[in-house]
Amino acid sequence: MKKYFLLLLILIFPVQSFAWIDGSVYGGYTFLGDVEVHDSDYDDVRGYDYGVMGHLNLNLSLILLGFGLNYQAGNFKYDTGDENADFQIKSSWGPDILLMLKISDTANPFVRIGFSFIDELEYDYGIEKKDKIRILNSGWWAIGYAYKPISYFLIFTEYQRCSTSLNEDHTLVRNTAHLGVMFLF
Repeated sequence: MKKYFLLLLILIFPVQSFAWIDGSVYGGYTFLGDVEVHDSDYDDVRGYDYGVMGHLNLNLSLILLGFGLNYQAGNFKYDTGDENADFQIKSSWGPDILLMLKISDTANPFVRIGFSFIDELEYDYGIEKKDKIRILNSGWWAIGYAYKPISYFLIFTEYQRCSTSLNEDHTLVRNTAHLGVMFLF
């Protein structure tokens, strides 16, 4: 019965190639961000991050729709006025949805959206360091472009906006440029 259902799906949707799963690695730089603490707003958040993600895909002739997981980590700094403060995302992971358009054999613009199940954070106000574990406190969206030089391999760049709530009065917003590679299986 499962074979007939799969055959029916293949016949209903025109498919270019089968990429049932994808896996990606990426890194980037936060070029703009701010931290809001109570009523104070601190600009000039800078830092590097990296991540991996993978999706289970539905690969149609015009779109690739993927549901999967994203893992991110990074180190950031910002100026609190009198001193520098550090912020580290030791780990952040959660579900990620990918929608990629197939404009041509090589051009693939995409959007991603997701949120974090669990964040492991460390931040420093200049006086003391605090380690925190937060649940369901981050969310992101990204828009990007992927170039496919050869089959089953893409090079991509994206702009990602991520918001992380450290507690009820402390929020970090990051605008990050990423560069990465994606493998289609």
